[in-house]
Amino acid sequence: MTLDALRLHDAFRAVDQQLSGRLVVATPAECGLGFLTGTISEFIQRHPKLELELNLSARHATDEPSRHDVALQLGPVDATPPTGALVRAVGTVQWRLYASERYLAKSAPLLVPSDLCAHNCIVEGRDPGLNVWQLQHNDLRASVQVRGTLATNSVSLRARFASEDFGIAALPAHMAAGLPAAGALVPVLCGWELPPMALSAVVSEKSSLRKGRVFVEWLESRLRRSATV
Repeated sequence: MTLDALRLHDAFRAVDQQLSGRLVVATPAECGLGFLTGTISEFIQRHPKLELELNLSARHATDEPSRHDVALQLGPVDATPPTGALVRAVGTVQWRLYASERYLAKSAPLLVPSDLCAHNCIVEGRDPGLNVWQLQHNDLRASVQVRGTLATNSVSLRARFASEDFGIAALPAHMAAGLPAAGALVPVLCGWELPPMALSAVVSEKSSLRKGRVFVEWLESRLRRSATV
């Protein structure tokens, strides 16, 4: 265990069931909208006395850790943590393909990855490089160039469009599972997934480490649960 990990472990040793006061969490917009949408209410319900502030930004939230209690980042943080901060690997975000049952009922069969070419896929942008879905199933790999009539770099909008029967979207597994029943999505090509994305957290030593620890451990539990959905 590294020195930083030991310091973080010692700082987080004491656990309280209820949190109070203010907790500021920074996250890149795509990470915040994709990972926290539909799940943050659970954390707030567990800690009703806590004042939670979420700051979404287009830049890396870990660039200025002193301004936040916890900063999240998709992908690993630099080996050398920022001054006055401790780094923790939270887990991985599982990404899968989803569509509404209504869309699937009116569309062509979808049995193997190459069948995606006959479907309307809700893509990230118009750059062809963004729209090659790299899929994996155990030791099998498939690369599919997908197309669609809708493109957006917002994962929350991709989920919304998919729930409104526009097509197939690549989404975080926990996000799709957390949608209301009225807009429920079902997984397609079961067993096939996109490469998971690492989620890291930077916790400011100047903030309340206990609150930061509880929040980060809640994220870890959410990721473990989403991996089994």
